[in-house]
Amino acid sequence: MPRISALTWDRTPAINLSKKRKRVAVCIAGQGRHIEKGHNVIQDLQKQNPNIEFDVFLQLWHDPESDSLTTGKGEEYKVPKDLPRQLELLYKPISFIIDKPIDKITYNHCELSHPKYHFAIESMNFARQRVIESVIASKKKYDLVIMTRYDFGLRVSLDLSSLDPEYLYFSACCRKNKNHMPPPDNMSIMNVENCRKVYNINSQIESFCSDEIIKQEVRHLVKKSHLKRGHEVLLLASIVKNGLVEKVRFLDGIPNFRSW
Repeated sequence: MPRISALTWDRTPAINLSKKRKRVAVCIAGQGRHIEKGHNVIQDLQKQNPNIEFDVFLQLWHDPESDSLTTGKGEEYKVPKDLPRQLELLYKPISFIIDKPIDKITYNHCELSHPKYHFAIESMNFARQRVIESVIASKKKYDLVIMTRYDFGLRVSLDLSSLDPEYLYFSACCRKNKNHMPPPDNMSIMNVENCRKVYNINSQIESFCSDEIIKQEVRHLVKKSHLKRGHEVLLLASIVKNGLVEKVRFLDGIPNFRSW
């Protein structure tokens, strides 16, 4: 048997087994419109970040007895009967919650909300709270949560591994005022705990709508914006209430979905 020198070593590059791949939970909630466009965006984001593990969690408003839904602006659109099956095949989700559309308002709104869209605002808040709860219930550990909607149809360009989980990331697009407030609500990225706090709007809306200090800070932050009330303002109120304003960051890589 040949003698093996004590100085012989393997020149194969060492692998750092302690360095785990980042894991991201993609949360998609709301009405299932333009689902192919939204799926293409998520698929492209996965391709941009091959070293990150993605899991998808879905919440969908769907009534199997109805072939149409009404948007927040009161417009009706047709819903395919097999929509849940289509989404399951597209996303292969870890969790998929299907809720019948709510038919009544369950809490008192305030001046931070928008009287024309109370119904849509409450539905949106409920959907997002439901889907983040499913992430928590999975007991899986995630570095980041991407909260978005089915019809987010413009390309997102992001290196997710460069994002600090301690911050709350939103789009920097379509905001003329310097501080970008209120934050656009169509896509956000943050850690699981902050996501749970921020999107717990329905459960805390009456408390922060009655808090004059919170309302005063929100009014100050949005004073240069054309948006003085509505879902994005309520989202900001939730960020203020949870003491996270200083953690908000805006990214050029997230477009404004409304322009597609």
